[in-house]
Amino acid sequence: MADNHSSNSMTPTQAFRLWARRAPAAERTAAVAAVTAVLVLAYALVPSGGGGPNTTAQLTQAGGPGAAASAAVGANGQSPAPGGVAGSGAAGSSTGQVAAPARGTGAAPRGRAGGSAPGGSTTVNAGSSGQAGQQSKCPAAPESGHGVTASQIKVGIMLVAVAGAAANSTFGVASVDQQKGYANAAIEDVNASGGLACRKVVTQFFEGNPADQSDLQQKCLDVVQAGVFAVIDIGAYSISSVKGCFGQNQIAYFGGYLVAESLRQKFAPYMFELGSYDRTYHDTIFGLKAAGFFTAAKGFTKLGFPYRSCFPEVIQKIRSWFNQAGVPSSSIVDYDIGCPQALANPGDLQQAVLKFQRAGVSSVTTAFFVGDFSNFSKIAEQQKFRPKYGLPDDQLITTSYGNLRPDYNNIDGAIAISLARSGEETTPGTKRTAGTQRCDAIFAKHGIAPSYKQPYAAGNVCDQVWMFAAAVDHAPALQTNALANGLQQAKSIDFSFPQGPNNFTGTTTGGQFWRTTGFTTSCNCWRVTDPTFRSSTF
Repeated sequence: MADNHSSNSMTPTQAFRLWARRAPAAERTAAVAAVTAVLVLAYALVPSGGGGPNTTAQLTQAGGPGAAASAAVGANGQSPAPGGVAGSGAAGSSTGQVAAPARGTGAAPRGRAGGSAPGGSTTVNAGSSGQAGQQSKCPAAPESGHGVTASQIKVGIMLVAVAGAAANSTFGVASVDQQKGYANAAIEDVNASGGLACRKVVTQFFEGNPADQSDLQQKCLDVVQAGVFAVIDIGAYSISSVKGCFGQNQIAYFGGYLVAESLRQKFAPYMFELGSYDRTYHDTIFGLKAAGFFTAAKGFTKLGFPYRSCFPEVIQKIRSWFNQAGVPSSSIVDYDIGCPQALANPGDLQQAVLKFQRAGVSSVTTAFFVGDFSNFSKIAEQQKFRPKYGLPDDQLITTSYGNLRPDYNNIDGAIAISLARSGEETTPGTKRTAGTQRCDAIFAKHGIAPSYKQPYAAGNVCDQVWMFAAAVDHAPALQTNALANGLQQAKSIDFSFPQGPNNFTGTTTGGQFWRTTGFTTSCNCWRVTDPTFRSSTF
């Protein structure tokens, strides 16, 4: 099924620029090089002045488009705990709504009450002063642990430092000082509430160059030598399998992007991420099915599927999910662009477009294609190929406003399935969730602009710190191999924008709910088309 591919040479500057627009996690060094051009898009492609176009738009109290839904997220737009059946909140009273099955009750840590969620369950406002779950109020430091004393918990903060004094700003990544500001603000808030496990959280900063695998390996060893309890990575290792080094040394790793399930499981119980590739693509396919994307009524005849083959095990799953969603293999026209080290050769993308045109493709979806989608859409427009797009939000929405923006006319009317809150910042009438307001208030104390006016990673830092705090608060013991159990006991955390609702029962990644967004040339932006977050079936 695969087509032949030509190589594509890149200058060092181009390679860095490509990295700065990607954010996936790879499973091997070769894949890392290929995916380097695919996903730190989460950083670079969001203008530093905001999360998307029209960033001065206010997020107001009124409900967003399609606000008449079946169930409210919860008080003040709070994320749902995976506990109750959605309640009867008034339509339009919150940023997003949720349709989720009953799974029990999420416990809020003592010392800071959790918000009320649908069905009477609670969400965790992580960063409390006391402890909850099975842990004692002031647990003793483990006899053979690292990074914990009677009065302190030591955490490493890994900053993104692309080579060169001005490299971060060149590629749209928050500066090292900005990243430090986000982390210091979030950690200071935890300490102001009493710290964790009756201890002050102290930090040590490290700088990692995501374009240099040897540097990342060495920085991991530096972290190990420093004796930290856990590491919060703002993005340096987001595309690197070298992150497994932390788990090998029994250091809990809290990443800020996506990870393949196979990698997470390999380094369990030490790997924590905001989402996974597997769930993202699974929910995209079944979300498109729910939207009728694969029906004749929506103009569907054949599906074009361009993808990178750096993750063959995930691609194999995707093929199976297509079939389960009612799309037979005979209706799929795929194009494997291989695993190039940077962006795909434009000639390959042109051949993909020609293949789809000749085969009568009506609709297109993608996988591991974020960095290549811009050129694909531009070539498609030039060749007068305008399919119906149904896309995964594997950071694709954030890339729509940067240097790799797609052809807007070509994607007009596209829909995307998002596990995050992407599109809220450009949807008139939506309200910031309680978690977003909390993060913004923390930032404001330090003179930092709101999360949706910062480079994309800003709100993620709040979320990562809160994940760590919830894991410690609920862990049965103060040791790194107990944190996974602690996060699972917490069940749910009210994340800040851009992250969505979550359910950590049985896992250490978020993204258990999805909703639809749509692209319109009326604003050249993505907007939430249905505020209801639906439960993943992955």
